[in-house]
Amino acid sequence: MHKKRIKGFTLIELLVVIAIISMLAAILFPVFARARESARKTSCLSNLKQVGLGLIMYTQDYDEKYPARIMGTWGDHTTYKQQSDASAPGYVFITYDGTTGGSGRWVSWMDMVYPYIKSTQLFVCPSAPDPGTGPRNLNPSYGYNQYASQCSMSSVDQPSLTMIAMDYNAIYSLNINQLGVESLLTGTGNTAVVHHLDGANVLFFDGHAKWFGRNSGAFRGGETGHTSSDSIFYNPQGTINY
Repeated sequence: MHKKRIKGFTLIELLVVIAIISMLAAILFPVFARARESARKTSCLSNLKQVGLGLIMYTQDYDEKYPARIMGTWGDHTTYKQQSDASAPGYVFITYDGTTGGSGRWVSWMDMVYPYIKSTQLFVCPSAPDPGTGPRNLNPSYGYNQYASQCSMSSVDQPSLTMIAMDYNAIYSLNINQLGVESLLTGTGNTAVVHHLDGANVLFFDGHAKWFGRNSGAFRGGETGHTSSDSIFYNPQGTINY
């Protein structure tokens, strides 16, 4: 009587199967990661659009002027108004003006917009989530354009071309003169503006939001080595288009 032979994989066949699975994983995982980041980019755009609506509603109530980046005399933290409401952005996030002692729970542009949007989570990019519970005590995800501070709507030359806020996880107010465009584009970690698929989301004065690649002419203001004051992208009264 012959014994029935049990068929199975040989070692070589098993290694071939493992190699094929590994190759498929190497191909598909980056695709999945890109799709996930694309979804986060879209969610971030939605955040910025809602923040933009809040800014527009604020201007309608305050003589068509955009909010100040911080309530008080910029650079003099002794004049800043303290935020005591634990649910408000000024309490949840760090507000810092770059000077010694200029870091605290101050009332900022986010607090002025907050009554219109009712959520601090709209200031948090899904690619930079809150690491814990309770007060974030971290920077918000979006930097407010320094030139927008107390700017009147009528003074904005080209609202659809000028940035009012954008992806920037380093400080709540974006001071381009202080930081420099190149450092924004080439920085690493929380100092980089590049958050989504080698690019960043931007909110404009007219309320629309759009994604730009890192090498976009918008970030560079139309010429190499430009200063922010002469770029329409950064300065409402700028002259260089993109």
